[in-house]
Amino acid sequence: MSRFSPSSTPNPRSSEPRADYGLAGLGVFILGLCVAIVQLGDLRTHIPQFLWLYGAMFALYLVAIVRVSQSGAPPPFRLPLILLIGVLCRATFLTGEPTLSDDVYRYVWDGRVFAAGINPYQYPPDHPALIKLRTEEFSNINHKELETIYPPLFQLASLGAVLVSPTVRSVKTVAVLFDLGTAVLLCLMLRARGRPPSASLLYAWNPLVLVEYAHSGHLDSLPVFLLVLGLWLLSDRRKLLGAASLACSALAKYFSVFLLPYVLWRREYRAPAAVFLVIVGVGYAAFLGAGDTLFSSLRLYAATWEFNSGSFAVLTVLTGHTPVIRPLLLVALLVFSVYHGYLQDDPLRYGYLIIGFGLLFTPTVYPWYVCWIIPFVCLTPNRGWLAFSGLVPLSYWVWVDVSHGLPWTVRPAILWAEYAPLYGLLAWESVRATAAEGPPRPGPKV
Repeated sequence: MSRFSPSSTPNPRSSEPRADYGLAGLGVFILGLCVAIVQLGDLRTHIPQFLWLYGAMFALYLVAIVRVSQSGAPPPFRLPLILLIGVLCRATFLTGEPTLSDDVYRYVWDGRVFAAGINPYQYPPDHPALIKLRTEEFSNINHKELETIYPPLFQLASLGAVLVSPTVRSVKTVAVLFDLGTAVLLCLMLRARGRPPSASLLYAWNPLVLVEYAHSGHLDSLPVFLLVLGLWLLSDRRKLLGAASLACSALAKYFSVFLLPYVLWRREYRAPAAVFLVIVGVGYAAFLGAGDTLFSSLRLYAATWEFNSGSFAVLTVLTGHTPVIRPLLLVALLVFSVYHGYLQDDPLRYGYLIIGFGLLFTPTVYPWYVCWIIPFVCLTPNRGWLAFSGLVPLSYWVWVDVSHGLPWTVRPAILWAEYAPLYGLLAWESVRATAAEGPPRPGPKV
């Protein structure tokens, strides 16, 4: 574990904490940079300017982390200040058009299809049966030839947003509400673990989280919120509620199913495991009318999708791009999940390890995928993942290349710039943690 986490040790040099004007100033500057990014308009045509502004945001964010990490009693109103700046930054990005990614237009489309009483897994957007639902934003939808890939609870969230208002901003607002819910959860969890809630700044002010949820409108904030909530409930021995929350997270994004081994390993979790499986089963049963198309896009994604990968890219080059790499990495993730499901006592630590392993070896690492691990960085600070959240937006340089007629592929030099610091810092943190903590404790009796 990193040693830069905030401390609650009293500061002998100060009998009464003063207002944190320095942190407030940093927050105002970060907010100003959010405004500057929104004013760029279409970020795909201003990638260099966006990356400079993002880099400045991230630098100020790191300074803010250092300030919050300093020993001493926290000044009054520090936590409200952190949350206020976080809310204002998100509100600013809500006003911007989501140009870095067009996923949010697919969310709106799926919600409109669902609202029309049509199974969203039944037809792809370009199917003649859905012509009457097309609007002027239809051209913004990606992969119109494919049925939706997003799981049932994702569809319900899109439906809820569309019923309020069939607009991009409505869906983005839903994404931000769950994002802020995660920030509040982290405050409560940190306090429960005897740590200053102000450490939630690592999530609340993280520039990647701000851009991907509030600006781009990625609804990954929903499964992340449910995942963090479920793991916290499990750590608090509220097993049934925790398992139910994890199941709902899996119904919002498939990856959460890889955390099921933690529940399956333990005898006392048999009822929660049944709850998990029943909720997931019921969630999909409502859409079985779609037949083979229910998982057709997921199968295609798992078999062919690749973007901005680290270890996967290296392995494919070393093995001559053999197709066996994908199933082998999937098996490796399952084995890793099962092994650590037995070894780990803390479900939050378990979630952090599984998400980290997945990000390291998945063939596809879109920037918003990295947002999944940021809540866990608040609880288990790690310089590697923190640095990666600052570097992964470099992959958006692909928009520059595409505008010049080049393929949709991240340049090797950019991959090195992203992943070399990540792997170097992860190795350094691992050596330090191993030396400090000693051998791992045995897992539960099964």
